[in-house]
Amino acid sequence: MSVYRVLTVCTGNVCRSPMGAALLRSALAGTQLEDRVVVESCGTSWEAEGEAIDPRTADALEEMGCPLPEHSARAMRQSEVAEWDLILAMTANHLETVRRKMAALPEDSPKPDLFMWRYFDPSAPVNARDEELDVPDPWYSGPRAFRRTAKTLNRAVPSIILYINLMLQRRARG
Repeated sequence: MSVYRVLTVCTGNVCRSPMGAALLRSALAGTQLEDRVVVESCGTSWEAEGEAIDPRTADALEEMGCPLPEHSARAMRQSEVAEWDLILAMTANHLETVRRKMAALPEDSPKPDLFMWRYFDPSAPVNARDEELDVPDPWYSGPRAFRRTAKTLNRAVPSIILYINLMLQRRARG
């Protein structure tokens, strides 16, 4: 049985993507999917490479009862794109960055499913443009913005898990 690999992507990999990855891992813990799904995060920029999770991100996760991940920020490498089954982008710009990396893959490379995180948010407008589904960057704001971001991300988690489960069922059927 192969593992289903999920990657969350934001800019610096210190706020949104590690927060989303932590919330997803927390929701998977104790379920039948826990040992079948790997969730990691990265950024589109090298600027924060090696940095820890933003303390405000950690506070927001703690307030939600979510275990804090071991974390060292990293940027997405072109060579890893085909290794993932599902990539979840936080904004339309992140989505475009990943699309460009996917387009540069060799023709015979496996291509991950690529969506914006909020495609799975039940409160998101059905006919929204990608830009309208951006998860706002709390970086330049205070703790309240980080709590809002955590709540926004958390709304989509059940639907993301349903999608992952569906993909694993399809994989099992061949």
